[in-house]
Amino acid sequence: MKSTSFIFLLIFLVICSACNRPDYTHTKEAPPYTVSQIDSTLQAQWKGTSTPPPPTLFYGDYNFIVDNRSQQVFLHKKKHNWFCGTGVDFTKPDFIDLAPEDLILLTDKEVQNYFADTLTNLGDRQAIVLASLQDSIRLKEPRKLVDLIFLSRKIQRFNIRMVTEEEKVVLEHKNRNLPYSADSIQWSDNFSVPFYPPQEKSLK
Repeated sequence: MKSTSFIFLLIFLVICSACNRPDYTHTKEAPPYTVSQIDSTLQAQWKGTSTPPPPTLFYGDYNFIVDNRSQQVFLHKKKHNWFCGTGVDFTKPDFIDLAPEDLILLTDKEVQNYFADTLTNLGDRQAIVLASLQDSIRLKEPRKLVDLIFLSRKIQRFNIRMVTEEEKVVLEHKNRNLPYSADSIQWSDNFSVPFYPPQEKSLK
């Protein structure tokens, strides 16, 4: 009799323990999105479908820059300069003459409005780009946008990438309130046209 009572008591304790256990499926945050895994993620999402992955693009109609550390999201709408001809490397970004005033710091409400409304009603020829200063996108709204892109596929033309050299330099000048002149920056050769942007010649 005592053994039977003990068994019932043990079952009761196990059930109570399960009831009090937190439900991590609802409280746990979504894992960060790793930008460097974009290619493998795209291939997995479109595998077995007749729809090919969207073409790679560096700049679109809406270009968002995500800074997880400062928890800020910036927007700029600068696009390609559309260079053509011999010597153009289309695997590298154009130099788009971006300036600090082109980068708009969005409030949380503005971010929500863009991601919930504007971006889900794009035209067929419009595109968005989500760029990150870090390899992991952790902020809530940008992370939701990634899910929207891959799960709903309402946005057909997009790219998720790390910031370009030009974006990084211009954003740094904006955040530090420094004067900016593109010609005075010692740019690398990681642009679609090797002779652009121009460099100031040092005076001797």
